[in-house]
Amino acid sequence: MSGTEVALLRLATTVIGAAAKALLTPRPGAGLVPDPVRPIPRPAKPDRLAKVLAGRMADAFADLPEHERLAALTSVQDTFAAADEPDAGRLFALELDPERLRAELSAPAAGLSARAVNLYEDLLGHCCAHLVEQLTAHPSFAARAAVEQVRAAGRTRELVEDVRDRVGPRPDAADLDFERRYAEFVATANGRVELFGLTLGRSAGGWPLETAYISLSVSGYEVDGGHGPGQPVRASIGIEQALGEWDRLLLRGPAGSGKSTLVQWLALNAARQTFDGELADWNRCVPFVLRLRAFTALDALPAPADFLRAAGVPLHGSAPAGWADRLLQQGRALVLVDGVDEVPDRLRKRTERWLRDLIAAYPRARYVVTTRPSAVPETWLSGSGFEPHSLLAMSQEDVRAFIEHWHRAARSECRFLALCHPFVMESIGELPVCEQVTELELLRQTRYLSLEGLERWTSLRALSLYGVTHLRQLSRMPSLHNLERMHLMYMPNIDLELMAPLTRLRKLFLVAGDQQLDLTPLGGLTSLTALTLHGDEEPFDLAPLAPSEHMTIHLTHNTRVTGAELFPPERIVRLP
Repeated sequence: MSGTEVALLRLATTVIGAAAKALLTPRPGAGLVPDPVRPIPRPAKPDRLAKVLAGRMADAFADLPEHERLAALTSVQDTFAAADEPDAGRLFALELDPERLRAELSAPAAGLSARAVNLYEDLLGHCCAHLVEQLTAHPSFAARAAVEQVRAAGRTRELVEDVRDRVGPRPDAADLDFERRYAEFVATANGRVELFGLTLGRSAGGWPLETAYISLSVSGYEVDGGHGPGQPVRASIGIEQALGEWDRLLLRGPAGSGKSTLVQWLALNAARQTFDGELADWNRCVPFVLRLRAFTALDALPAPADFLRAAGVPLHGSAPAGWADRLLQQGRALVLVDGVDEVPDRLRKRTERWLRDLIAAYPRARYVVTTRPSAVPETWLSGSGFEPHSLLAMSQEDVRAFIEHWHRAARSECRFLALCHPFVMESIGELPVCEQVTELELLRQTRYLSLEGLERWTSLRALSLYGVTHLRQLSRMPSLHNLERMHLMYMPNIDLELMAPLTRLRKLFLVAGDQQLDLTPLGGLTSLTALTLHGDEEPFDLAPLAPSEHMTIHLTHNTRVTGAELFPPERIVRLP
């Protein structure tokens, strides 16, 4: 017998011995291998496993030198010899998986070549599979398996009950169906926001909130050792952090600080289940948006069953009986109370009692209440566990971020855009390009804003300007010389020669102010067909424009002109 055959027999004896001690009446095993080595009805003999392993080596490792084969075989035998006895409990813990058993065993001995390691791994895998196969044929296996299944079922039941305790009982089908419909309504109703201080030539439908919204900062407290042990000092924190730390929040901020927009954002994300980070757990919540100004005429503030009706939700008649009550009891309700400052002074005590009663009846729900600082003190509702925070004014960086978000929201839909305030910008180039805007109006407050960068707005076809420097800059922007309509307003010392490059201009609205303008350069704009003049100081001289046969002059009320007799009557139109 060769050395390899001896090593194979020793390995097979070790593996079979680990399982064969208790085998009395062989039965069908788990079917893990197609060639089980146990004879029926007698227990397996080591030489049968040795024969299987020898065939494995002959098929895949015939070219491996014998000394390397012996080293690999010895390493596998040592691994099994060093391992604890693989009893049934251990195998059930491994879910009867030979691969998991193999992973538990030690690594091959040091010094094996790469090919010898491959042989080691191959033999170890086969030995683990045959070992599990042998142990599943033990007479006690079926009974032990039944016990393990019962125990596993018990553990599963305990886990399910634990999850149910934490998330509450499963709502019935009617609740789930209405919750879905209500979430769709809330997402639609709160998905858009008005941007005040902005003029847009479109219906007042607002802009996508998820695009325009920027995260706000609030005042908070941190423990700073520099102010004494454990002494809290006021600090600035993100609104998401504050909301994530407290289930009851009183947010105070002046008009325009973003309180109502924040309420919209919270309702929208709760309805869409799109919270992340610190607020990920809020995706379980169903939002109730309660704007207090809508309740001032009511004899009493609404109970949970009347939340939807009082808030003007058209679906209120379809809500299953007790639906809001169940959400509040389970801690899945997000109660958003907006505008304590909009409640008359005589009704604020009533509002406070209403909130305290809600919290007493439904302590597991989440509450966010907003107000102006002048309406209630910081300690208002502190006895009910509310944490007060003040919304902070936007920093310069926040303002820039707001402008970028606002443009991102607007440029996806708007065609007409009017900038009425330059914010902290020095140049139009600081704004992202609104590709779809075809008409831009720069109002009086922007007359010192540089137009550098506007040449990238190649979709523009109409432009309104207040600053004389704007026209000078425009004349040097060939990409904008395709403008078709322009408004020039109150530009002192304007030189209309600067309009010569605008060879496609069709309509011009000119507000002169208190100066007399020389209209001669406009005669060279052969595409200009409509000129509207406004001015109640110096008269306009129309004589230089008489040769322009296709131009119609529109005059606003009280606008005086000379040379009108040189035009056919139908080409001089007095506007009401």
